Amino acid sequence: MSWQYILFNLFTDGILLYSIILLTCYVFIGIFSIGEIRFYLRKNSFTDYRILAASSEAPSISIIAPAYNEGANIIENVRSLLSIHYNNLEVLVVNDGSKDDSLAKLIKAYDLYQQHFFCQ
Repeated sequence: MSWQYILFNLFTDGILLYSIILLTCYVFIGIFSIGEIRFYLRKNSFTDYRILAASSEAPSISIIAPAYNEGANIIENVRSLLSIHYNNLEVLVVNDGSKDDSLAKLIKAYDLYQQHFFCQ
């Protein structure tokens, strides 16, 4: 046998051993995560987060969504952001110079109009 054949066999055996160890780690992480998910669900089963989100005492949240050349799916993205069930929610869509029809689609879908603000 040549040294190249022995070196090749060592290399392939090393790759096999690495793959087995990696797969074993992934299986361990998967099994461990099942237990952690059960613990999390059991711990949080007594809290109804919908009541907390609908409360007027909940802090306000602003979601800033960048929209550069998003004409293909801008309406669906904004609709999904607006469907979040939270009492004090503000959605800001930042269209910073798109070269497609993103702004025109937003204006048409949501009846937007231009508003001038004075800032000091």
